[in-house]
Formats: sequence, structure tokens, C-alpha cells
Amino acid sequence: MSSVLASLVNLTSVRHSPPRLAGPRLPWTRRQRIVAVCRLLLPLLYFGIGVPFYCSVEGWNVWKSLYFLMVTASTVGYGDLSPTTPGSQVFTVFWIFLGIIAVFAQFSALVVIFFKPLFQASRDWLEHRMPQHAIDINDDGHADFKVPLGPVHYFSKNLLMPAAVTVVIQLGCAAVFCALEDWGFGLALYHCLVTATTVGYSDVAITTDGGRMWAFFHIAVSVSLVAAFISDVADLAAARVRALQRLNLVRARMDCDLMRSLDVDKQGSVSRYEFVIGMLVKVNALHGEDVLVFNKLFDRLDKDHSGELTTQDIEAARLEFEAERARVGLPVPKQASKSGRLSYRTPLPIQLPCPISSQAPAEVQQAEELSATMSEVFSGMNEDSGITAFEHAILGVEEKLS
Repeated sequence: MSSVLASLVNLTSVRHSPPRLAGPRLPWTRRQRIVAVCRLLLPLLYFGIGVPFYCSVEGWNVWKSLYFLMVTASTVGYGDLSPTTPGSQVFTVFWIFLGIIAVFAQFSALVVIFFKPLFQASRDWLEHRMPQHAIDINDDGHADFKVPLGPVHYFSKNLLMPAAVTVVIQLGCAAVFCALEDWGFGLALYHCLVTATTVGYSDVAITTDGGRMWAFFHIAVSVSLVAAFISDVADLAAARVRALQRLNLVRARMDCDLMRSLDVDKQGSVSRYEFVIGMLVKVNALHGEDVLVFNKLFDRLDKDHSGELTTQDIEAARLEFEAERARVGLPVPKQASKSGRLSYRTPLPIQLPCPISSQAPAEVQQAEELSATMSEVFSGMNEDSGITAFEHAILGVEEKLS
């Protein structure tokens, strides 16, 4: 179940970090406020209803009930406590889904947010002490591309602090269990590690309310950290694969056949647009179908056929959209309400170009870095406009890479 929780942590983190566009921040819409309130109310609902239910139906005290609910939501499932009546079993089945999907995912996201600055700071420090080999493609004095490290060096450098924090927390929690449950340290550490991985053998029983109270917090932190660690390993592996693909395109596969494959309009030369977009497609940062769709959308929005989108183009597209809705009999949206929610009649607060801010998610930043790198490569190669100049330009790029 750790992989399932890792996926939930990853999805929740993405939801909590939407891309932000430059410009003034718009007020929350009514829908966003409702979603935020629900995220706060769901854990209160889960424990606020679950604890009284199990106290009255199963005869447990508060800490037993809290302990059982946390064990259930985290999928640890020790088996030392379980519902005994048909009504309690039916209630528990529904409460399992609420706990796993809605409640524990929120706990995990909070734990990740708390530890993420520490992990990132350690990676930045290690990168400063042990930098990767950098390549300046266009001789402007700035590193345009970093050569990926070997797998052992790469993963040990990026996972050193998360692994160390996880181990230290398990050692500390084991020491607390030794005091509360009168266990030996080896047995307590074994219990903590089995719990953190959500295996939950139930061969080591917690018998005191103090132990259950500590297990409540240990499960919330440890299971979340291990799930985030698993998700981090997958993300790092995918990032290294992308970096190697980019290196192969920049270094090993930079040949005339590759350039000809990028010549979409078959005019005998490759434009900057064809080069950058084609390279991004080849490293799987973009999909060719998406490029075609958005290219057609751009043509539809570019009313004056100037090759650039302006606020006048967007306004004309809005009027055309409203006319189309009126033609088919659909109601036209009203003006913006006092809540600040935008409608199609509201003047669009667009300043073009509208760059993505530094607070954008990692996926957006990686796409920007890829685009910038490929654009730099194009600038370094663009010594002539035709394909016949590729071989000479490639030699210059290969000299920089070597």
C-alpha cells in the first residue's frame, strides 16, 4: 500500500501547487473556498464522528478509537482492534475509503510540505559542494545544461537527507516506545520500521493508552515520510531519464538526419520553432498531437494574422464565442459577481506575454529549462539558414560538449 499512498501524496501535492501567472492575484472563487473548507472539515468529520461511534458501539476509550482510525486510514492494519458487530463493520467499510482517500492524503501532504524545505536545502548544499559538470552551449558565461551524474552518485546525493531524516525519526520513535511499552530497543525499532512501510504484521501488540497515543503520531509522520520517499525516488528516476534523453539529443544524435526529421514544412531549413518544439517532443516533454492542437488554437485566436496574440485578439475571440453561444441558444454568462469570479463578459486581465512565475510546479520549470536549452543549442548551430550548414554547426556544438 505504500505505492498507493505515494501516488496520493503526489497528486495532493500537485493540487496544492497550482501554476501561478504573473500579475495581481485574483480573489478566491466560491468553488475554491468550498474546496478549502472541505479539506479542513474532512479530517474533523472523520475523527469527530468515528471516535464517538466506536466509543459507543465497541466500548473503546478515546485513544483506542483514535488509534484504530489512524491505523485504518494509513492502511497499516495491525489487526489488534477490529469491529465486532455487523453495523460497526458496515460503518468501517465506508470509513476506510474516507480515511485513505480524503484524510490521510491531507496528513501526508502536510508532512511533505513541512520537510520539503529541509530536503531541498540539503540538495542545494550538496550540489554546491559537488557540482555537476556544466556545459555553456552559446559561450555567454552561463551554464545551459548539466550532465547527469551516474546512478549511484545521483540517487545518493538527492536522497541522503530524506533517508537520514526517516532513520532518525524511527530511532527516536523506537526510544519512546521502549519507555511506554517496556520493549527492548531492537523490538521497538522493528515495530517502527514495519509500521512505516504499512506492512503491519501485528506480532508486536501495543497495550497501553500512552503507546496508542504515540502510535497515532508515529503512523501519521512515518507512513507519510516513507510514501513521500517512494514518490521522490520515482520522480528522481524520471528526471534523470529526461536528462539523459536531452544529453543524447544534444551530444550523440545531433546529425543531419535528425535535423531533416525536424523540418516539418519541408522547406529545406529548420526554424527556431520547428527545432525547439521538435526536440521537446523527442525528449517526451511534449506530445506531437498537443503541439498540433495548440498550433490550430493559436491560428484561431490570431484574428489579425499578425503571428502574435494581443488583448484585441482575445477580446475578439470572446465576442465570437458569445455569438456562437447565442446562435445555438445557450445563455451568455453574466457579469462578474461581487465574489470576483470571472465571466466571459468580464474584461480579461491579460498582459501578453505572460510568463510563468518562479513558484510554478516542477513540471513547468523542467519544460522551461528544456525549451531554453534547445533554444540555446539552436542559437549555437544557427550559422546558416539551410540544412547544408548543419554539419559545420554540429562540429562546433560537439567541441563544446567535449
